[in-house]
Amino acid sequence: LLDAALIGAIGGGILVPLVTELLDWWEIDDPVGAIPVHFGCGLWGTLAVGLFSIGPDSGLAWAYASGDGPAPGFLRGGNPSQLIVQGLGAATVIIFILLSSRAILYVLAHVMPGGIKVSEQEEREGLDKFTFEDKIQDSYQYQIDILRKKLENLEKISNNN
Repeated sequence: LLDAALIGAIGGGILVPLVTELLDWWEIDDPVGAIPVHFGCGLWGTLAVGLFSIGPDSGLAWAYASGDGPAPGFLRGGNPSQLIVQGLGAATVIIFILLSSRAILYVLAHVMPGGIKVSEQEEREGLDKFTFEDKIQDSYQYQIDILRKKLENLEKISNNN
């Protein structure tokens, strides 16, 4: 239980702010904070298995019903093998994601008219203005109309009293 609290505290309390700062320093845009939460904490959680795993011989038979499972973590048995396996697994996933993302973006850049990058004007003025301006104006007008009707109803009620 304490290990879980420590893993969570490191992930949420240290890694999320740290990865957020690194992204800002590298000027990588992540407006919703998905990279620190999903990549940073996901990588940490994967590696944490190699550090904190209790191993199948821990006496917790219910945790390893089949007898299989991760070997004791580096901090549990001093053997780095599970940590190395976790690191190799994480590296494999990272390489796969980078290569497949690059391939998909390459295809999209050559298939989509104008490519996948926005114009300099759109980038300068903000994508929301170009993408959502009409919808935002419609939404504002709708809200104004609702408020106007409510005010009219209030005036009718107050005039009747």
